[in-house]
Amino acid sequence: MPHTSIQSLTRGLTVLNAVAESERGLGPVAIAEQLGVSPATAHNLIGTLIAAGWLIKSGRPQRLQLGPALDELLRKQRRRALHSHGSHALRQIAAACPRATAVVVEQLGAQLHTRLRIDPSQRGRVQEPAGSVFGSHFSAVTLCWLAFAPAPERALWERMHPLSEANSKTWHGRDDLEAVLERTREAGFVRVERDHPVRVAAPIFSPGGELVAVLGASLMVVENPDDTERNALSTAVCDAAALFTQSLAET
Repeated sequence: MPHTSIQSLTRGLTVLNAVAESERGLGPVAIAEQLGVSPATAHNLIGTLIAAGWLIKSGRPQRLQLGPALDELLRKQRRRALHSHGSHALRQIAAACPRATAVVVEQLGAQLHTRLRIDPSQRGRVQEPAGSVFGSHFSAVTLCWLAFAPAPERALWERMHPLSEANSKTWHGRDDLEAVLERTREAGFVRVERDHPVRVAAPIFSPGGELVAVLGASLMVVENPDDTERNALSTAVCDAAALFTQSLAET
């Protein structure tokens, strides 16, 4: 069956491509010329794209640039990829360490939210918990995120969660914390064992090398994990994180 193109859709895609390739955006006249249509036709097409969020107006003389709809589309694609590959990573950890609880954590604003979770009681079912937030300086997930997050995002989080007296039993000051973060960057992951569940966390990166999530897992102290199980947890988290990052790059 022969392909039939829809003229208005083709024109809209042509406009978006032309605007994306322009260094400072395009004006309405340039768009009309690029399409080979009248200014009135270009005006109507531009108005439709602006109303849908695909274009925005900026500057004087008026220039048209890509709007927030494209970013939202990319965010949806990233969220779908995070869910798919994150679920696989959690099941990979659960298979290697059946007594572990594992999570995928993502930054939203100044908070670190648990997006996905798996634990022994759910028999391999991946959950999407609501309202679960990491806010302490002694969580392995938080330490991993602080070690690899861009400076502006880290500064925003620390304004909301300052290092305070509540952390004095864990950290003997800022230098102590920074030393742990530096060792985390060198090792590529972090493991925390003192006075809490045995916890491991590793970063997940986008194809562009940006931190997009943290993969974490824990074994409760009351379960008495031995060194073999502790090491197995570290290996499982690091292996799953590496595959997670690789899968995002191939998506």
